[in-house]
Amino acid sequence: MKKHEIKVLREKSQVDSVKVVRSPSDATEWVVLIKILGGQSFFLISDDDEVRSYASLDTAVAELDALGFARAEVLF
Repeated sequence: MKKHEIKVLREKSQVDSVKVVRSPSDATEWVVLIKILGGQSFFLISDDDEVRSYASLDTAVAELDALGFARAEVLF
């Protein structure tokens, strides 16, 4: 799911939870999972339809802050 889609869902109170987890393809990086009401989960993706990954947890959290989220669960 792209940033603009997440912002729209967040504004409509359709986001159930946000998680930051280790990337399945590279354990040194982090990815963001967005779960919407109804149970579907999506990775945060770029405009090029690539899963966004972050070299540090701080960078991932800064991205969530920019999207307007005040909290997220971090899974190690």
